[in-house]
Amino acid sequence: MSPERWQAAAAELASRDARLAHLIERFPDSRLVTRGEPFQTLLRAIVGQQLSMRAADAIWSRLVAAFDPADPAAWASANLEELRAKGLSQRKAEYVRDLAQHTLAGDLKPHSLAALDDDGVIRVLTGIRGLGRWSAEMFLIFNLARPEVWPVDDIGLQRALVAHGWLDPGTKPKRADCLAAGEVFRPWRTVATWYLWRSLDPAEIVY
Repeated sequence: MSPERWQAAAAELASRDARLAHLIERFPDSRLVTRGEPFQTLLRAIVGQQLSMRAADAIWSRLVAAFDPADPAAWASANLEELRAKGLSQRKAEYVRDLAQHTLAGDLKPHSLAALDDDGVIRVLTGIRGLGRWSAEMFLIFNLARPEVWPVDDIGLQRALVAHGWLDPGTKPKRADCLAAGEVFRPWRTVATWYLWRSLDPAEIVY
């Protein structure tokens, strides 16, 4: 998403919702940064599953110091024990190796995903072991910069919606309520998600 398009989307969202306008004002020069290598984004999404950003970043740093994040062959041949020694669970170690093996075999062609619509990308990626809807949505946001992603299963997004008054703080966020809260942000729900995330952690997020 170009800087001009991002700024236009942010301005439109700010005009609709005063709470989001306040968050946008806090980060006037910030926008989503995408990663050019799709295989790397998918790896990073697996590492980040069900972890805080800080914990995921620490594990990711150890992994990329040992393995080239753009080289599927390095990950396909990796020893599971070595992956676990860098901080991955047994299951995630299996997932990243499976992802690399699928990529090398041609069963998954990460660079071809850009030609698909959002639902198509989700359908392809969730067919790979270890990649669920959340991981596919992270790919849509951080690699393809699709504008209309609203990852309602993301804990950070749920926390931000509660913290800023879109959801009731007294109950566990329901998926339907999270979906409803995002309707006002169409067709720029990715942009809204970004600012909501940043409101909890000002460090820029890159997958």
